[in-house]
Amino acid sequence: TKCFMGGLFILFIVVIIWFPLLFISLINSSSVANQPQEVSVDLSLAGYQPLFSFTAQQNNLRSVTESEYTHFKANKTMTANQRALVNRYSNRDVTRVFIPGSSATLWTITPPARDLLQENLDRNDSLNLEFFWSITRSPPTGLTSRTVAGKSSIVLDRSETRRALRRGIDDVLNGSASSVVIPSLFPALVTGPANDRSQELDAFRMTSGFYVNATLSRNQALPVNGSFLKEWWNVQQNKSYFFSQTQPLDGLEMIIFSEPIAPPEFSFLGGVTVLGLYISIVLVIGQFLKGHYRGISRRIMYEDMEDPQSVMNLCQNVFLVRALAADPDTDEVESRRYLQLEEVLVGELFVLYRSPEKLLQMTKMKEKKD
Repeated sequence: TKCFMGGLFILFIVVIIWFPLLFISLINSSSVANQPQEVSVDLSLAGYQPLFSFTAQQNNLRSVTESEYTHFKANKTMTANQRALVNRYSNRDVTRVFIPGSSATLWTITPPARDLLQENLDRNDSLNLEFFWSITRSPPTGLTSRTVAGKSSIVLDRSETRRALRRGIDDVLNGSASSVVIPSLFPALVTGPANDRSQELDAFRMTSGFYVNATLSRNQALPVNGSFLKEWWNVQQNKSYFFSQTQPLDGLEMIIFSEPIAPPEFSFLGGVTVLGLYISIVLVIGQFLKGHYRGISRRIMYEDMEDPQSVMNLCQNVFLVRALAADPDTDEVESRRYLQLEEVLVGELFVLYRSPEKLLQMTKMKEKKD
C-alpha cells in the first residue's frame, strides 16, 4: 500500500510540474499570426506641426516569404541571442512596411509658429526630433490590444554633432539647403507585442543598419490663382539592410516582428504565462488540502483508534441497558436500576471522549499472550 500511494504521489508531482509546460507549448504550437492591418508614422520637431505623416495600408504591407526569412536566418554574422530571437517567429509573423517618401499631409504650420520654430533652432535650447509609429491589428480575441505604439527620439542638444544637425534642419527650413541627413532616425526592426508598448528589437541593436539614416527635404508648390503656398516634407531611406530589395527603395522601410497570439479556442487562457499557471495550480491544491485537513486535530483521536472494540462494547452496553429499562416486563425498581446504570455508562463514555489520553489507553492494541 505504501509503495502504491508513493507511486501515485510521484505521478501527481510529475503531472503538476509538466502540465503547465505542456499546456503553454500547445498554445504556442497552435498560435495564430497577429499581422498589422495599418501602420501610421509621424515625424515631429519640438511638438510643432508634424513634418511627415503617412499611414501604410494594404499594398504597403507585405509579409516576408519563407525563402526571404530562411535567407535572413542564415546570416552567419548573427549572434546566438539574435538567432534565438528570430527562431521564436515564423515568416508569417514578420511584416515589411513600405512608407512612401512624400508626406500624405501638407505642412500647415502658421507663420508665427514657423518663426518660433526657427528661433528655437537658432538658440541653444534642447529640442526633440521624434519619430512615432502606431501598429493597428484585427485580433480575433479581446485579450489582445488592437493598437500598439512606439517612438524614437533624437535630442538636439548642445553637442557638436547635434548642433550641426540643428543647423542642417534650419537651413532646409529657410531654403538655404535642399536636404539634411538625419542619422539613426528610427529602428528598422520593431516588435508588435500583444498588449505592451512597441519597442525596438534589442538583440539587433548593435547590427549595422539597425538604426535607419534618412534624408529629410522640404518641397513646395507655388501658389496658383490666389491659392496659398503648399509645403510638404520628404523622408528618404538609402537602402534596405536586412532584406533584399528588387526595386530602389523610394521612402522608408520598417520591419515588424508581431507576437503570435493564442487561437480563439484558448482565448480564456491566452494571456496566462507558465508562472501564472503554476501559481493557479498551487493555490487550487493548497485550498483542497486546507479543506481536507481542516479540523483534523479534533478528529484524529477518533479516526485513528487502533482497536475501537472497547468503545463499541461500551456503546452497545448503553443501548442494552436502555432497552431493558424500557421493557414492559421490567418492574419499576429494576427499571430505575437500569436507568441509573445507563447514566453511569454514559458518564464513562463522556469522560472517555473528553480525555484523549484515556481514549488512547483504552483503544490501544492489546498484545496476544501465548
